[in-house]
Amino acid sequence: MGYRVALLLKQHYYQHFNHRLPGISEDIFVECFTYDTLEELKTIFLQNKNNFEGFLVSGIAPMKAIYSLGEQAADAVVDYFHISVENTYRILLQQIVLNEQLKLSRIGMDFLQDGHTLKELLESNRFAQRIREFEDEWIAYSSNVDLDEREAALSEKYRELAAQDKLDMVITYFYSVIENLSDTSIPCIYVYPDENMISDILNSMKKSISIKSMKNHLPAVIHINMENMPVQDEMSYETTRLEINKMIVELNRKYLNRLIIKNTYRDFELYGDHSIIKEITGEFQKCQILDLLHSLPSFRGSVGYGIGRTFYQARVNAIDASHYSRNGSQQEDGSYLIDENDQLTVLQIGLVPAGMKVSGDYIHDIADKVSLSSETIVRIIRVMKQEGTNKLTSQELMHHLNISARAANKFLAALQKDGYAEVVGMRRSGNKGRPINIYQINLKY
Repeated sequence: MGYRVALLLKQHYYQHFNHRLPGISEDIFVECFTYDTLEELKTIFLQNKNNFEGFLVSGIAPMKAIYSLGEQAADAVVDYFHISVENTYRILLQQIVLNEQLKLSRIGMDFLQDGHTLKELLESNRFAQRIREFEDEWIAYSSNVDLDEREAALSEKYRELAAQDKLDMVITYFYSVIENLSDTSIPCIYVYPDENMISDILNSMKKSISIKSMKNHLPAVIHINMENMPVQDEMSYETTRLEINKMIVELNRKYLNRLIIKNTYRDFELYGDHSIIKEITGEFQKCQILDLLHSLPSFRGSVGYGIGRTFYQARVNAIDASHYSRNGSQQEDGSYLIDENDQLTVLQIGLVPAGMKVSGDYIHDIADKVSLSSETIVRIIRVMKQEGTNKLTSQELMHHLNISARAANKFLAALQKDGYAEVVGMRRSGNKGRPINIYQINLKY
């Protein structure tokens, strides 16, 4: 089995390794792409994300830049060149040997904290530990803006030390430091990864790629639920079933007949794997099947997607997912997916925004506490997502859920009783009428 990995690197990396990265085993095919800015990096990634199984970048900032693309990079295998303790040691020792006059106190290193010296770290055998702590600190920064600010502060610190004649050399993990100090006389050395590290990272990526490939073949089921369709008119019902079957067959043909279709009197089940579900839903964003079904005036039902470690689990998940949306109105209905980890995702259909993800265990736990159904909890969260706020009134629940005022007030009272809702204000509808409570809904999504 061969692995296709793209190297997204700054030009200086490519030049340093003389156009050939060491530590690459024969079963890995690599192709190198160079970039100047993080925006250019993201463009290269998007252009090539379907051509490679993994992406290796030079550091934390470019890795975070790719993951900032959100859903477009959510399932990508991305890793970066970690800080090489071995090469840091080697460079430090080499410089001390080459320059006997060089003092440890006058060497600038990125991981040195104020009040701590290089000599103390070496004597206490905490040199490698401090490097790892430093790397963890940088990974914890939430955005590229934070990273840029820290890099700029690091360069400024070195410039101040140089101006005070307290610095003879800098050994750094950031090429921006070298660029920012280029107008000074301070020699700067960049710590590139060593061959062993490159090999270890690529081997780790191979495992991640293999796991992802296994997930692509996890069993998956699509369940088309027709429980809400009236059956008084037998002929009309059968006509609708035949139209649905024709629609599914045509859809399956579009995807090279990779689905196995099974139908009963009250539902349809489509069997496939994770990869075909991902294609059909546009990477778990939209339910085109429900879009098609809504073109049939007589259709009343829902669609659920299930992924599991067995077809039994996938089928149960698909049926449960279809039940979450079966009570919605046609205009606001959503289609749901439950994966092998019991995570529930709403897929876009009509007015429902895509991308809402919530743990199934979380939903079931709240439903048990407040004595409401899991479907009701999900539909309330969906209203919060649609409205873009967690502050709702009973009228908004009535409108979105197509329920009575009594049912809406019952839902809110149940949530309020167990602390999942609280009154935070009042609103009057027009100039007349009694004001209604505004509830803050404390549900996470």
